Amino acid sequence: MKKQLFVMIIIAAICGGIGCTKTKKAESKKLIKELVYTVEYKASILSESDTAEIKLFIKKIIDDAINDKIKVYSDYGANRTLLTGKQIKDENTRRDTITSKDPDDPSKVIKRISVEGLNPNDVTKIAYFEEWYYDEKTYTIEKKIKAIAPTIDAFVFDPTTQEKVVKGSKALFWVVYE
Repeated sequence: MKKQLFVMIIIAAICGGIGCTKTKKAESKKLIKELVYTVEYKASILSESDTAEIKLFIKKIIDDAINDKIKVYSDYGANRTLLTGKQIKDENTRRDTITSKDPDDPSKVIKRISVEGLNPNDVTKIAYFEEWYYDEKTYTIEKKIKAIAPTIDAFVFDPTTQEKVVKGSKALFWVVYE
């Protein structure tokens, strides 16, 4: 069921509307002015080939954004700011302090800094910003994708369990279609 819904959303996004029909805006009513939602994709829901294609798509968007080949923004709305590849890298580089006992002298603690750059495999969701139009004559819905964002899980450190815990998600950047 989840796979079918996801595939329908992807097809609708590619075709521009449910049923891939094109309606004239004059005949259509704006059903939803602005809709923002996130779709999670997992290998457990999708086939391996579908998951692989989505990962390639996300990797291309991230690579193009980091190399300043496409314009990306901080948000999808009117107050958005243009981001550079350097800003995307800097904002999405994780630095963790890792402590461990010295194997030669257990009374000493060794601290090291782990730096992880942006990894496209960390993206588990795609956020969409859309407008939906409804044609009362044909009972069709046309979707206009206005922006998309590769999205990663946001973590916080739980001092009780000493582990990272998922605390929502974060859009890396928004690709706005004008």
